[in-house]
Amino acid sequence: MIGLDVYKLQGEPHVDQCIPDFELKVISSEVFLEALGNVFKKSEFKRCYASLKVKLSIPEFSRLESWVSFFNGHFPKACFMYESSLFVLFRLAENRTYIFDQTKHEQQLSFSFYNQLIKSNEALQLTSKTAHKMFYMSFLFSKYPGMLKASLHESFSFPSAFLCYVDFYDLFEKLFCKFDVPELLLENIEHLEKWEFEVLMELAKGRGLRAVLAPWHKVSKQEASVIMNKVFPNFQFDDHLILNSLVVARLIIAVRDVELIRSYITYSKLFKYSLDQFIEHFDKHVAVIRWMQKQDVFIVGQKIQLIDFIDCQDLSMYSIKGKSWGTVRAEILDWEGFEHVSFEDYKEVTWRKSVIEKFVYRERGEITYTIEEITTAIDLYEEGYSLRHCVFSYLDLCVENKSELYSMKRVNEGGMIIHHATIQVEGRSVIQFFGFLNSVPNSKAYEVLKRFCEKHSLHLLDE
Repeated sequence: MIGLDVYKLQGEPHVDQCIPDFELKVISSEVFLEALGNVFKKSEFKRCYASLKVKLSIPEFSRLESWVSFFNGHFPKACFMYESSLFVLFRLAENRTYIFDQTKHEQQLSFSFYNQLIKSNEALQLTSKTAHKMFYMSFLFSKYPGMLKASLHESFSFPSAFLCYVDFYDLFEKLFCKFDVPELLLENIEHLEKWEFEVLMELAKGRGLRAVLAPWHKVSKQEASVIMNKVFPNFQFDDHLILNSLVVARLIIAVRDVELIRSYITYSKLFKYSLDQFIEHFDKHVAVIRWMQKQDVFIVGQKIQLIDFIDCQDLSMYSIKGKSWGTVRAEILDWEGFEHVSFEDYKEVTWRKSVIEKFVYRERGEITYTIEEITTAIDLYEEGYSLRHCVFSYLDLCVENKSELYSMKRVNEGGMIIHHATIQVEGRSVIQFFGFLNSVPNSKAYEVLKRFCEKHSLHLLDE
């Protein structure tokens, strides 16, 4: 095991924490995983490890191997956190995140963080989510040693054998100086860009949000207050945390209906995938949300249809002001192509088929679902008409081979084949999966989709 004698690295800046003298025995990861037998997901570990060995450069794989060797060396005292930590480590390596950006000195500091974490409680258990956060906590610890307000030994004093959600917050507050709203950082720690780390760590020094954001974005006192008190407790973003939050804060100030705004940005693909375009026509989106406030209650499918329609309009020309729901509904139907499609115009339109063959899903020997690529304009029209969504507007993308569209059909008990959902694929990724009126398909359909993706090596973007 690792010796606990400590020293200070010569030539390195003074760090309040001492760094353990790591005399690691380099244990072959293949041999170690083999020795684990069936205690953990050995085959999955070996598959991930072999895949990374091919994907990573030699320096990157060497860095990964040093992390794996560290956890291997600590296995007897960290067996309950080993599996979750290794899977997260492999995921971080595959995404080429911070583990490859650390200097050698910073990596040693991260090791000392984990060394003390393990020493604090040998029965420590980490869920996958907490293990993910712990890696990022170790990165923060290695990057901001000057902000530490307590020793590692003092900070790692947990009253229970299980590191729960509250303890994670408590650990951050014990390690670092006062922090106005720890949730800003800790709830989103896995998704932050580097500059966002810097912004939120500046908050930990006691600076106000307005002052901290000044180098990146202009923000008023009112916007800073809304971000701190309304955006972060109520909204979660997978990326672009601060910029997304600033846009939402401005929507809240303009409209003041938090629930309607949450619904709008949830279904707006423009907000999710092209924030710059959303910002360019910000006033038009405000006008749409205000218009929605004045209408009768929408069902979810109608909201999705409307927002999908707005996303696809040239907002420098389009205006919803003064229109009734009936008028807008007619515009949506016209845009979707349900009212004025001429079969004579489209009956000859086809496009190149991909290499993916028809997929058949069986239960108890009976076919219950099929997935088949759409390769003609007539079939595309039928898909959109049956499910009442806008897929026919994707005709040009299909003809130009920029997107592949697949129809998932369900076979009911009477043997009738029913249109169930539409799948959009770009590259090797499934980017949309919607059912009738753009509703979210049920869990069974999602399971069928996952099997389809596994068979054809496709990636689900929400995983």
